[in-house]
Amino acid sequence: MGPVILITAVYELDGQWIIGRRSGGLPWTSKQVPGELAFFRQTTTPGIVCFGRTTVKENQALWRLPGRKTYVFTRNGSTEESSTGLYVSNLDELLRREELDHNQDDPIDPIFIAGGASLYESLMDQCDFAYVSFVKLTKPPTGGPWVNFPRAAFERRFKSRPKLQHESPHFTSFLYSHG
Repeated sequence: MGPVILITAVYELDGQWIIGRRSGGLPWTSKQVPGELAFFRQTTTPGIVCFGRTTVKENQALWRLPGRKTYVFTRNGSTEESSTGLYVSNLDELLRREELDHNQDDPIDPIFIAGGASLYESLMDQCDFAYVSFVKLTKPPTGGPWVNFPRAAFERRFKSRPKLQHESPHFTSFLYSHG
């Protein structure tokens, strides 16, 4: 099995790491944070990218990630398949499906947990690594209420000193290791 890797972009506001708006969408645009989506693409390709159902429902473009396989985690037990992705109810189910698609000599691609907050919270303890991009905005985002990243669970899991992966005027990314 490949590593399980958390990947997120956050904006620190009043001590919270925000990752989205409760009404849907990111608190910033790709024009405000140029290069961050390219970093996400480069980091997750090739790979398996996982989202929660609500996150994908709010952004259908997440189904179409070239060079990557997409899984959507759902609590209702649905195992639907579409031409662009698969629904699973847990990480074990995803691993069973991937093992069926691979021979023993061909390792499973890295698995990236890419949001939202509930998925991060439920799979945090199974992540080996985490990429966190800290977004730099010239002024705080507007349009809350916000969806917060589960920072306390993250800090319990990832206690090592992070390694700088990318730095720009718009965001800084670090890689954290568990253990």
